[in-house]
Amino acid sequence: MPRSYSGLFAPLLVALGCSSPSTPPEGPLQYHQQFAGNVSTLYGTSGHDRSSLTDGYAPDFHWLRADSTLDSLSGHIGQKVMINFWATWCAPCKAEMPEIERLVQDMGDTVFVIGMSVDYPGDPVPLVQQYVRDHGLTYQFVVDSAWTIYNKYELWTTTAIPETMIIDSKGILRYDVTGSQTEEAFRSYLNKVR
Repeated sequence: MPRSYSGLFAPLLVALGCSSPSTPPEGPLQYHQQFAGNVSTLYGTSGHDRSSLTDGYAPDFHWLRADSTLDSLSGHIGQKVMINFWATWCAPCKAEMPEIERLVQDMGDTVFVIGMSVDYPGDPVPLVQQYVRDHGLTYQFVVDSAWTIYNKYELWTTTAIPETMIIDSKGILRYDVTGSQTEEAFRSYLNKVR
């Protein structure tokens, strides 16, 4: 059941996915900026935290594309955006990834999907790159092993994944969906926003 940010208060969700095996590490990331194919790490600064769980603000963040150009969430104003928080150790996360890939292939440029990996510790980038390559996933992936972006969206109220944020074409966060979803469910949320 999603949280909606269309102006109506919705009750907090019970986490239905994977819980973090432990608290993410504090301090500097243990890897340097990396990017290959459609997998990158966070780059530079990100937007401020949301003020509350009913706040429609979508914190901005940046990453480098394979051609070394800088991209950002705010660079996709005009498109619907779906941010899917996941990890390679999370079975429900992995179960919904083929559903997301089918959605991406079908909806094309009308939606921009970011798979935000919260894998840690050490250097998770090669692990994520291998998983993405082995499963033929074509959408954008960003590694956030310190849970920096997750924390800005969730304010540490939950640490359960998979969790998906649906952002409208004006950059407003409209839905927060916890738990593994089907292609049809994702499409339904995306069709409700402009």
